[in-house]
Amino acid sequence: MKKYLSIIAFLIFHCSFAQISITDNDLISLGDIIEQVDDISPNSALNVGSSGVNQFWDFSSLQIVGSYTQQCIAPSTTPFGISYPNSNLCMYDGIEHIFLNKTPSKIELLGIDDSVFADPVVVLPLPLNYGTSFIDGPVTFVDSSISGPFVELILATYGFSAALISGFAAHVADTISVSGDIETEFLVDAYGTMQLPMGLYDCLRLKIERNSTTNIQVHCIDTISGNGTGWYQIPFSDFEEDISYQWWTNNPDSRFFLAEAYVDSSDNILDVTFTNNSSSYTGNELKLNFSVQIIDDKSIKLSASSDISSSSFKIYDIGGRLVKENSLSNNVTIDTKSFQRGTYIINFYTNENIVESKKILVQ
Repeated sequence: MKKYLSIIAFLIFHCSFAQISITDNDLISLGDIIEQVDDISPNSALNVGSSGVNQFWDFSSLQIVGSYTQQCIAPSTTPFGISYPNSNLCMYDGIEHIFLNKTPSKIELLGIDDSVFADPVVVLPLPLNYGTSFIDGPVTFVDSSISGPFVELILATYGFSAALISGFAAHVADTISVSGDIETEFLVDAYGTMQLPMGLYDCLRLKIERNSTTNIQVHCIDTISGNGTGWYQIPFSDFEEDISYQWWTNNPDSRFFLAEAYVDSSDNILDVTFTNNSSSYTGNELKLNFSVQIIDDKSIKLSASSDISSSSFKIYDIGGRLVKENSLSNNVTIDTKSFQRGTYIINFYTNENIVESKKILVQ
């Protein structure tokens, strides 16, 4: 395998790369399962490289520090779907529901769980081609307020009071106002080939510069003279600037970004998340030998190799609802007569860490 990769790498460096285009048809859709891996301490030699054409990014040294699976499910089947009438796709990792609106021109983030954004935030402009640039915003993603007797209790939790916030000009706090704006600049500044642990891919590099401002103000009342009554800003208000690079491919093995690297102002890599959807990937991950066999329309058989210990499984429907879970030693037969027709996702675990996902269709 290494010999063939070396030959491919040689050809890459001595030939021109073909430019690719990324459209909405190349990206996640209902029923997809995306396995992502974090390397929070990447090799110091790893770098994002240069902008321009015919680039080669060698990220083959990435290590698995933590992994998680994103399931693409229908928003209407989630507990928060009613709050997102404009969402046509939800990504669910077993903890959070991320609501998106995917169109041929962009993918928008609408909110997370019950935190509905005031306005959609573009997370990916489409289609992606070399030279594509796009500016989104400033967009108000949060604009809300809290009033009543709980305000002073909330402030006290963080060590604040109306007197401290107002410089002792006021005495009672009755309202907290939170507003947040975000502006994002996108630029496809390079194309070429990326080497990841799961394979070699033609790709585009997308540079993302995102600036967000959060303002938190508290309305305080001067109960003595009234002169100190007004709005006061508290130290929670801040400005954040994030710079990241994403690598995208139209290869069907991916369906999501190949890799995402957050960098500092000098483009030094801070951490990397990369996609691992290839069953052939071994790397330093323990890729367990799990299998699913559909016996008939009423049962399935789950199997694990004999040398696996402390393994288990969980079965979810397409809405992210847990249908069945149990420990797994060698094999187990599951009665599916009570399952409704549709797509189900089976997550396999060892020592409570998810290591593999498979998708089945129950007729």
